[in-house]
Amino acid sequence: MTKLILLMIFFFFSFQKSESSSDKICYKTSYYFINVAETCIEYIYNGDNLETHIRSETIGLVKIFKDIVYEGFAVADLKTLKPKVFYFLQKEGDVVIEHMYKFHGNFVDFNKTFKENDREIKKVSKKIEIDNPLDPFTAHLKLLREVEFLDKGELNVFFNGKVYSLPFRTLSLEPVFMIEVKPRYDIEGYLKPTGRWILWINPDSKKIEKMLIKIKIGKVKLYRENKN
Repeated sequence: MTKLILLMIFFFFSFQKSESSSDKICYKTSYYFINVAETCIEYIYNGDNLETHIRSETIGLVKIFKDIVYEGFAVADLKTLKPKVFYFLQKEGDVVIEHMYKFHGNFVDFNKTFKENDREIKKVSKKIEIDNPLDPFTAHLKLLREVEFLDKGELNVFFNGKVYSLPFRTLSLEPVFMIEVKPRYDIEGYLKPTGRWILWINPDSKKIEKMLIKIKIGKVKLYRENKN
């Protein structure tokens, strides 16, 4: 009963940053009023690149019964948000699934590895032709760039060897941005999205204040832990 809003996690400060700076925000995740996980996202502005680093893991008593960790990073062009590299690790108990994508124009080098008890049991590698998609982490930064100007739309997101359509629409712009997204990613484990997700975003700071999402185990709430 974890969380991962990993796939739908985003946040947009301002892209007018110094050559090297970073922003970090953390969230608690609740399931039936119990805090079950913590998620931290850090955005590093490094020259012409924007790096998104994320780590989410179960906490407290939940971790004893379900030791789950999701972590990864994405590197994209700071101005255009064109993806360059995407890495995502999904650890649930002794099972680990790793994704590594490298983007080259209209092609992506796709690598996915399955491990159990630290032993590699399967690996898939192939080059896939794509038409200008985004990686899952960077896609949501793109969404926040456009949400003030579009009532609705959709983004093409590459994940798990496929390109998925991510439809979104703006429900309200006052007093906070309220956005509905309908992720359709095909992914193993607790993180598989179902139904619609609602996001509340501070219009001044462009930080997500909270999220209500539906994943395989049911409804999960995500709320900001630090208010800096």
